[in-house]
Amino acid sequence: MAKLWPGHRPLSQLPPFPVSPSPNLPPFFASPMASCGGCATASYQIEGAVNEDGRGQTNWDVFAHTPGKTFQGDTGDVADDSYHLYKVDVQLLKSLA
Repeated sequence: MAKLWPGHRPLSQLPPFPVSPSPNLPPFFASPMASCGGCATASYQIEGAVNEDGRGQTNWDVFAHTPGKTFQGDTGDVADDSYHLYKVDVQLLKSLA
């Protein structure tokens, strides 16, 4: 697999996540399955493309564009631009497997 950014390594090349079984934990969390990972996002934080394909204004757009409500006036207008960079995002997610 190609490197997606400097220092990128597929999950299979990373050291195992330490799991410390404890008698106080439910069985799932004391098992090797507890070391599995996951990914999650919030659309406003990653999508961007604020005025494309009929996207309507959201409560977060109104909030972020209200002076003094966000750090340095940052908004989600571009965000991580996943709307345009979805192919790279999919490759990043595949590299985690």
